[in-house]
Amino acid sequence: MRNRHHRCWLGQTIRTLRRAKKLTQADLALAVTDLVPGTRTVTQSTVSRWENGAIDVTLNYETPLAAALGVPEAVLYSPPPAGWQIPAEQVAA
Repeated sequence: MRNRHHRCWLGQTIRTLRRAKKLTQADLALAVTDLVPGTRTVTQSTVSRWENGAIDVTLNYETPLAAALGVPEAVLYSPPPAGWQIPAEQVAA
């Protein structure tokens, strides 16, 4: 499990990459769902919670998420840069 600091950094990374690909949260949810083996479904709400740092991206979703965003998995594992702070609007969340 990642700490809150890393979840918020990862969430901002996901949001930035999603917007760069001009995907809605629902589009990304569908793309990840299509890449997840089995019957698990990712919802728009799940993507929102990832982006807001409210929940972790679990291991079974990291590879499909990276593929849906068109980036290497390492991007999702990268630590926040030194000095990065959780945005004020997420501190109380």
